[in-house]
Order: sequence, then structure tokens, then C-alpha cells
Amino acid sequence: MSHRWLFPVQSWRVYDGDTITATVDLGFALSITITCRLWGINTPEVRGPEREAGLLVRDWLIDRLDDAKTIKIETRPPTERGTGKYGRWLIILWANEENLNEAMVRDGLALRYF
Repeated sequence: MSHRWLFPVQSWRVYDGDTITATVDLGFALSITITCRLWGINTPEVRGPEREAGLLVRDWLIDRLDDAKTIKIETRPPTERGTGKYGRWLIILWANEENLNEAMVRDGLALRYF
């Protein structure tokens, strides 16, 4: 059984196209700041030979989030550790009810990655 949990994002910082840090509203006047990996996609890195493409994807994501009236994260079923390979929480990122993970794949900015 998988559960779908949506949490409002109070503030955010984009590292690259598939990694953000978000302050998430947990309800009951509680919030937490976590590093998140956008689940199911892979984008070019902002360092190394992919830098130019990585910056393009990062800026696309920043623009989408800057323009959003609502930003939410949807949690994914965790691994045994509760996080991905590098300790990041696995999420689907929503802005104005649009799944940004899928939008990046649709727009050719990301590849599916599972």
C-alpha cells in the first residue's frame, strides 16, 4: 500500500534540476527544512561537462517556482533508510497543481530515472 502525502512548501532553494532544499509545512505549527531529490528523473549536473545544460534546467525550475502561487511536495514511498542514495528525501514537486517532475521529462529537460 502506498500513501500520497502532500505538504505545502514555505520556502525553497534550488541546487540543480533534480535537487532542492525546502522548508515544508507539516501542520500544527511545525515545519522542517529538508534536502529533496525529485523522484523518477535525472537532470544534467551544474558542474563538469554538463554545466551549460545543467544551468538551463536549474533556471527553468527556478522560474517555475518563482511564478507559482502554490508549491507542494508529494512524498514517495521511502527506501529502507527513508531517503535516497545521498540522504535526500524522494519527492514529486508540484507548482500550481502541475507535476514538475513530469513537466521536465515532457519538455526534454530530464530523463526518467528509477
